[in-house]
Amino acid sequence: MNIYRSKIAWGFFAPLYLYLIGIAIFMAYHHIYFLVAVFVLLLIYLTEMLLHTEYHIAGTVLQISCGFFYHKTIDIRQMIQVKDTQNILSSPATSFKNRIEIRYHKYDTIIISPADKAAFIAHLQRIHPELKVVLPKLKS
Repeated sequence: MNIYRSKIAWGFFAPLYLYLIGIAIFMAYHHIYFLVAVFVLLLIYLTEMLLHTEYHIAGTVLQISCGFFYHKTIDIRQMIQVKDTQNILSSPATSFKNRIEIRYHKYDTIIISPADKAAFIAHLQRIHPELKVVLPKLKS
């Protein structure tokens, strides 16, 4: 099984962390402990999502996981196309610039952001050589 981690947009998430921590400290200072607990739980969920957004390739199956709740399995042989995208729709991708859209079955799509995009796509192509890839020239 090969594991590809998601690229993380620290320029977005670092300020968000600081903002949420600041609000939690402000709420603690004003003794609003219920909201402190809410913000701590939000920080735990966000951390879990950032640390555990991964793409596992096992045999001919791509397993996508993002945090505690999101898990999806796609048969690589059912993939039709992989293309570069800057689409910011909600997806199991923790980056905004390094995204690829995978089209599978007839109308299904998913957006992911593997940190090593070139190696990830090469691995998909080894399993499914007919996979159509529409990307700008990749940097290794």
